[in-house]
Amino acid sequence: VVRRVARVPFLLLIMIKYLKIGCLIILGLAGLSFAALLLLALFAKPMSSTAEALATVPESERAALQQITSLANMETNALRHINSYDGAIFDDDRNHSSIVIKGGHIVGLCMRKASFSSLPALDGLTALEALDWRECSLTQWPDLSKLTALKQLKLSGQPLPDAPADRLPRNIQRLHLADTKITDTGPFATLSSLTELVLSGTAITNFEPLIHLRLDVMNLANTRLDTLPAIVPTTGEWQVDLDGTPLLNPSNYSAKWPLENWVSGTSEKQDTSNGVLSATRVEVAGTVAAISKSRAIPLPRCTDSGVPTVNVTVTCTAGEAMVWLEEPPDFFPSPWMKQHKVKGFGILRKGGYVSQTLSANKPCSLRGKLRLTTQSRIYDMPANQRNAANAPPDWCDYSFYIQPINGSTVTGLKYRIN
Repeated sequence: VVRRVARVPFLLLIMIKYLKIGCLIILGLAGLSFAALLLLALFAKPMSSTAEALATVPESERAALQQITSLANMETNALRHINSYDGAIFDDDRNHSSIVIKGGHIVGLCMRKASFSSLPALDGLTALEALDWRECSLTQWPDLSKLTALKQLKLSGQPLPDAPADRLPRNIQRLHLADTKITDTGPFATLSSLTELVLSGTAITNFEPLIHLRLDVMNLANTRLDTLPAIVPTTGEWQVDLDGTPLLNPSNYSAKWPLENWVSGTSEKQDTSNGVLSATRVEVAGTVAAISKSRAIPLPRCTDSGVPTVNVTVTCTAGEAMVWLEEPPDFFPSPWMKQHKVKGFGILRKGGYVSQTLSANKPCSLRGKLRLTTQSRIYDMPANQRNAANAPPDWCDYSFYIQPINGSTVTGLKYRIN
């Protein structure tokens, strides 16, 4: 034991020694990396000016660019020469008027918010790979059919009409047409290289003509889309953004908690509720005391957490209210939702809420799920007997919601659930 204890300081000294060596190696590598970066910065070739870069491109491309910029009442040298158009580089405020020249050709052109006196011709820019003409007030489509190298096209934010199929670039991969007057996706059906399509804020109602494409991303947020194709494509990722569409926000539906704060589920003395709640039988009838603020209406207690989707019918003699249930499991039955192809409808999506309007002597009926909360019955047992082995099944408390509207008090309220 003494010998082993004596070895400990020796082993610690060895560990400290090697730790020092390791730290020195790391510091040395860091220093070398910094020196290498410094040398690169010192000897890197500075970015050439726009005029210098344009001098390297063919005369035909310079002439085409000159014609385009003159129609926008600007000088070609006013375009900022940058080294890439990838990602969101054109989105930077400094690059709203910019040009990318590589290998002696113009490959990127951004003239965002340009005001053209007439529609420019782009035929001469045969090597163009990225074009950004957002917010240019275009009311016609430029002819892009001869731009075979064009991969990225952004024409969002202007009154651009439906696309003539014969003016589209054949090999386009990323096409952005947000907030335009596009109503038809049919012209894009022949763009076999398309992987990203942005049509948010347009009047699109259907995209079925495109389901044979290999799309990865399609943005249809805030469009008028109210149906989905019956078939989900098997090629491409097809992640579809449908935020703000009628499809995901139908009438009498709320994706978020519809009431102010959480509402009380406590019974009033005048309430009555009788019947059976279980996984195999649901028959409940009851009355509710006068309501002037939102309440959760408690139902007969049970120990079954498997109560299925129900139908609720409610009547009243005075007042107006919304009757709310939780979204039934088949409210969005499309396979697009089930296969998690729609943004916001993935595996972690929380269910929303369905409602109907109730008014005096006009019954309302709706279908959905009851709200379920549980209470452990182990606390009903004497403290000295509480243990998991002897604990009875938990109480399952079910309820639905009544929300008075227009400042009214709802009276004479009755309901039936089956």
